[in-house]
Amino acid sequence: MQTVLAEAAARAPGAVKGTPLQQVGDLYASGMDVGRLTLLKAEPIKSEWARIEAIDSKQVLAESIAHFSLVLSDGTMFGSGILPEPRDNTQYTIAFLGATLPMAARENYLSPDMAKVREAYRTMVVKYHLIAGVPLAEAQARADKILAIESRVAGKQLTPEQAAQFLAAPQADDLRRAESTGLELRPRHVLPGNGTAGRSRRLRPRRRQRA
Repeated sequence: MQTVLAEAAARAPGAVKGTPLQQVGDLYASGMDVGRLTLLKAEPIKSEWARIEAIDSKQVLAESIAHFSLVLSDGTMFGSGILPEPRDNTQYTIAFLGATLPMAARENYLSPDMAKVREAYRTMVVKYHLIAGVPLAEAQARADKILAIESRVAGKQLTPEQAAQFLAAPQADDLRRAESTGLELRPRHVLPGNGTAGRSRRLRPRRRQRA
């Protein structure tokens, strides 16, 4: 695999732009340019850090979550998609899901028995920031803040028992249970253009076509 990637990197400068050879080769070359990465440190992502620091309201938070979900091509705190309805797999429904936390299991954040795991994770986060050129004191403060935020999110996650009760409950209880987390979760779809911008409607489950 390394040989294939190295060859792609060598041939990428002469490849047609947008081709797999050019894209894979350039990506591999950028990741292997240790000298340039060391020189740049965190400079390429400082604008994103500034975006995070500027979050001062629920509206800006929601916009930032959407932005990072697009930039990272993954859920940031939350993700959404069209999935089969858990209680009736003949229908589709819109689903809002919590993104997986870095330490995965909520117990890693909340259980007293996992204190050493949390400390090891904090140390790793500090090291990441140091590599990025962040001063030690600021790196430690950021690590503490990150761990506190993730622990709060973990505390809002359902336990396995609560998840089972959630799936067993009537659909009408979904919104009430979601809002009990302290978040205003109201699935809506903004209608595009034709004077309808800003209006929205609830997405209703759509019946699936049987094969």
